[in-house]
Amino acid sequence: MTPGRVTDKILRLLDYGCMSTQEAIKEIKQAESQAEQTIKQANLQAQEIVKQAGNQAAEYILKKTQEAREKAEQSARDIIDEAEREKINIEKDARGKIAQLEELAAKNISTAVDWLVTELNKPGAAKS
Repeated sequence: MTPGRVTDKILRLLDYGCMSTQEAIKEIKQAESQAEQTIKQANLQAQEIVKQAGNQAAEYILKKTQEAREKAEQSARDIIDEAEREKINIEKDARGKIAQLEELAAKNISTAVDWLVTELNKPGAAKS
């Protein structure tokens, strides 16, 4: 799976609430690990080709391997950055919802206290 597809998959799962931020970060780290394994395999293959090919071919292959490694590392960094931004957005949204719930709870408590005071102030109300 390409880094772009990994990112799309993770963002979709985050959007649908099927994956937590921690799970997304775990997925990203797995994708990084797979990219590193692929790079290691490519390096091993490149080394074998170097043995068989001339210096010019070897330099070209090593250069392309390094470019692929740099692209893979950048893709992994991009995925992590996107996941971090998404995590921040989710946390902001959660804080906003918590604040709304706290405000609603405070209003409900205030309403209950007002009602209780009204009931206690009615003539014939039991007072302790």
